[in-house]
Amino acid sequence: MIHAPRLTGRRIRELRTKLGLSQAELAAHLHTSPLTILRWENDHIRPEGPGASLLAAMDARLREREQRESAEKLKQVLGAAAATLVLATLLEALFGKSR
Repeated sequence: MIHAPRLTGRRIRELRTKLGLSQAELAAHLHTSPLTILRWENDHIRPEGPGASLLAAMDARLREREQRESAEKLKQVLGAAAATLVLATLLEALFGKSR
């Protein structure tokens, strides 16, 4: 049996909304009721069994995607910064420092 980390109700809600799912849609995917999803999100009960494992897998995939997107944004920012530095260096070489 796979040990799934416990997700908080807040994280379950965040996961559901980032995936663009209603409580009813998530419930259908996890073969449970919308009331159960509501109770999970409000920390009244904790997911157990296959539902907990599926949520943990969904959470892991979403975190991986967010990390890749963050890394890509960082590359873009660093690329832009490098281009700006190159341009500044070229302008300085051509026109000298402005004082």
